[in-house]
Amino acid sequence: MTDSMTGAASMVQVRAMLGMLDPSDSSAQCIDRLQTLARLKARIAALEAEEIADLEQYRHEEEAARGVPKSRRGHGLAAEIGLARGQSPARGSKCLQVARTLVQDMPKTLDALALGQLDEERAQAVVKEVSWLTP
Repeated sequence: MTDSMTGAASMVQVRAMLGMLDPSDSSAQCIDRLQTLARLKARIAALEAEEIADLEQYRHEEEAARGVPKSRRGHGLAAEIGLARGQSPARGSKCLQVARTLVQDMPKTLDALALGQLDEERAQAVVKEVSWLTP
């Protein structure tokens, strides 16, 4: 999708990608589609967490190869993540922390997110509630 595309054209393209070209024809179909979209959003959140964790790993490897001291590696990464997501550096920091925890320490929670059994908000709550525990 391009930035020059209108909102309506973008929705048509997304509907086509999801096989939802025609508007819903009943309230039951609307409910089914809402459930499908909620599971899809959760799966995308899991992919995003994995991508953020991969980005952090690559960044640390690249900076290590350039001789950046270990204590300085990854500085500014949270702000970049926030920028890439169209959010603040603080939100980027939270996303980085949640992604790191899900990928490294809570793979079953990440799996539940990827399967659409858990939504992103609940996954973040789980990470927050166990953040004081050691891995």
